[in-house]
Amino acid sequence: MRILIAITGASGAIYAQRLLDNLDPSVHELSLVMSNYAHTVIGEELPGGLRVPPGVTTYGLKSM
Repeated sequence: MRILIAITGASGAIYAQRLLDNLDPSVHELSLVMSNYAHTVIGEELPGGLRVPPGVTTYGLKSM
């Protein structure tokens, strides 16, 4: 299954982290894109930053 995870600037970065922690990139084709505000919220809500598992393809906002 192909899954695109899009993170916006809304509060709740921990939910995005839990989703990434529970999806297996070896089973699913995972892609991640984040808005500019998402980076700000993640910096505030996740002291260690967002942990993106190996195998998840990340895209810049302008590539979508």
